Amino acid sequence: MGAVHPTFPLIKLPVVPRTLVFSLFESGDLFDISLCSKRMTRIIKETRTLANSHYLLFRTCQSLIQVKFIKSRRMIWFDFTSGVPSDEMKEERTVGACHFKHVQKISQKDVEIDQFNIFHLDVQKGMAELSKHLVYIFPGPIQTEFSVIFSQKFGELFAYEHMQQLETLRIVGGIMLKNLLEQVFGNLKIQKKLVVEPDTDDEYVIEQAFQIDELFLANSRSWTQDHLLRMECRIAHLYDHFFGYDEIRSFAENWLLSPNLKTERVRFGWRNRSTVLEFDDLRTKKWDRTQRERKYLYYEKNELHRVDCTNGLDIQRHDGELATLVYWGRSIYFLVWNERFPEKKRLSQLPEKLASHYKKLEELNREYTDSSSLERLLSNSSLRYDEFVDTYKVLRGMDAEVRLSSVGRSLRRRVFDQMYEIIDYQDYLEIG
Repeated sequence: MGAVHPTFPLIKLPVVPRTLVFSLFESGDLFDISLCSKRMTRIIKETRTLANSHYLLFRTCQSLIQVKFIKSRRMIWFDFTSGVPSDEMKEERTVGACHFKHVQKISQKDVEIDQFNIFHLDVQKGMAELSKHLVYIFPGPIQTEFSVIFSQKFGELFAYEHMQQLETLRIVGGIMLKNLLEQVFGNLKIQKKLVVEPDTDDEYVIEQAFQIDELFLANSRSWTQDHLLRMECRIAHLYDHFFGYDEIRSFAENWLLSPNLKTERVRFGWRNRSTVLEFDDLRTKKWDRTQRERKYLYYEKNELHRVDCTNGLDIQRHDGELATLVYWGRSIYFLVWNERFPEKKRLSQLPEKLASHYKKLEELNREYTDSSSLERLLSNSSLRYDEFVDTYKVLRGMDAEVRLSSVGRSLRRRVFDQMYEIIDYQDYLEIG
């Protein structure tokens, strides 16, 4: 007979050493351990392994749950549409009210993911039960995205208590009639962001939209002027609406009288393509280069956008806050200048952002001594940004005509391309 090894009484340890031991376990193993018993579920929760986000995606082509953690540890990925044949999923799990007969666990160490492929006939219920358990043992905000055509019983999904408190919600596809809107938004609270892309019933107003931090509505026909004045969003994109100059003027007047509003940017998708703004009653002023820059900068989906406000109309609140109304890209923007000279501020931060790239170029030039005069010029950290851009364009123009391949050349080009994207120079600024 083989040697009998004594068991280690892990759950009998005091809380602190027990938590330290569990911190050494992989994320997927913690999840599996939590399913052993109600006591183990509670013990795993007591480790305070906090999630940075629980992302739930409900779509016919892909349905999954993704858990990212605050501290460095593997992400957990539960894929309900992996395409793996069910007879290859030979494990089982019971989570809440669902028994999953077909499960496959894979540890992808190269990408730091613990993946569970799952087959379940009722995907919505399976994901709801699983996410309920995950949110309990790994507390954290929930981000949800679903397609309208995914289910006919969204009321059952949003009846779950944990699904009534979301950080973000994005809805895509199809048409949302009043019945479906009521199923989703009846008891729902959203903390940060709401995106509704489908066409929605004109008779239903999404009340949660007024206090959300960031809002996108592809259909705003249900909104009246009163709704617009109730809006307290920091960022809002309103399309397919019935607003005219009078309603937008009232919105601007309300901002002038309400210093506590957190409004930064509102975009009104504009059917009428008239570029002449008629807001004379607001006592607007034309652009003054001493008061603000020409272009308003903002980031969306990690991409930098610029709105040209040269022809915009400025209004100033009694507390000194400045806003601009401008027609740009078939939209009317209402923009608040929290930073009056954003481009100059961005350029002032470039040396820090480019430092690692210049260091990389120094290393490459030492290792590969075949650099050209233009490459050496671009590697000079004292080069002005406009000079860098002009030199880069010349170099890339020459590349299109002559292809001289080398390892050093390829590596330097990669760094130059990254620097060009970061600098993103605008020639309307006078940079010394």
